[in-house]
Amino acid sequence: MFCSGTAPATIIPSDTYINQHTLHCAALAAGSAADAAVRVVRGEAACGAAIIRPPGHHAESNTAMGFCFFNNAAVAARAAQAAGAERVLILDWDVHHGNGTQHIFEADPSVLYISLHRYDRGNFYPGTGAAEEVGRGRGAGFTVNVPWDAANIGNGDYMAAMHDVVLPIVREFAPSLILISAGFDAAEGDPIGGCCLTPDCFGSMTAQLMPIAPTVLLLEGGYNLLSTAVSTAACLRVLLGEEPPQLPARPSAFGWLAIQAAKKAHSRYWACLAGAFPQLHARALAQAQLRLAGSGDGVPAGAEFGDEYEEDDWEDEGEDEGEHNEGVQQDEAAADVEVQQRWQSRLSSVRQSAAGGQGVSGASAAPAHYDGRHAAAATAAAGGGEAPGRARGLRRLQQQQRR
Repeated sequence: MFCSGTAPATIIPSDTYINQHTLHCAALAAGSAADAAVRVVRGEAACGAAIIRPPGHHAESNTAMGFCFFNNAAVAARAAQAAGAERVLILDWDVHHGNGTQHIFEADPSVLYISLHRYDRGNFYPGTGAAEEVGRGRGAGFTVNVPWDAANIGNGDYMAAMHDVVLPIVREFAPSLILISAGFDAAEGDPIGGCCLTPDCFGSMTAQLMPIAPTVLLLEGGYNLLSTAVSTAACLRVLLGEEPPQLPARPSAFGWLAIQAAKKAHSRYWACLAGAFPQLHARALAQAQLRLAGSGDGVPAGAEFGDEYEEDDWEDEGEDEGEHNEGVQQDEAAADVEVQQRWQSRLSSVRQSAAGGQGVSGASAAPAHYDGRHAAAATAAAGGGEAPGRARGLRRLQQQQRR
């Protein structure tokens, strides 16, 4: 569908639905994001949040897509700059890459765009966001992508990405304002995202950013109402001053690969990463990518680097797996019910806490650090042995992660 008038034609693809109320709602969403950003820049509020729909990070300058019509974060960034913010960070933790936000700012060094998202070697919607996409022209280096090539990415992967990539670059960039494109479809139980983040993870990422610059949260995607509600509440409590739990930065195999790929792509642009990727490290990354290339697109992230899983978890492909299929399906159904019950419990806790008027304490921004496992990550990923792509072993890992 094409919408035109005095302005250039706007493309609306078939996967994005509109009715007579869409323009009004989309304008309210973009306006609310801009208003929250401007108020924080002017000092009228210490931080802000815009709980808005429709989302915006897929919207291009002339294309509505992915349920997005106006790019709320882009509108908010430009409004903030007009109000006096010199440099703006947009951190996008929605499970989908914000193609629109990246393209709008890819040549602009005054806006740093960082995205943590599923990529699955280009097979996860919208198919953009490779680590090598770093911006262009004067904006080269100001687009940072950490692309997960697997499902079941968890808290440890995001904490490691924050510690190794996001926070060092953000501190060097020194933004005047931080905008969070806060999609919650990477939360555990989301029917589309396939990842397993908890509310504490979203709260922790928010807390780590707040001491760097005034922070405004903008709601993006999320398709499980319970997980979206509880995760949003966790971030709002942090914005109001509550201290989130400390989480370990312990990446999975696929998580480690994504983080190293981002560091490699940006080691030439940021002083904080200049010495982080020696030649030996590059060789280990290449070997690890070859090892994991045979595991297929969208497979679970697998074991953390460490001693949790023994080698006999990976069975030979030739073994008969038919006898296990029925049990696996039953386990998966039970796991889905368990996830929903956990989210119900978390939502009840949030409601009880709010009803009880519990006070909040000062937020701590100390990032979680590796507990020593990262030192062995390159060796473990580049070492010998079978790649973690065996069907039976992957199902076992998925069941253990869900429990």
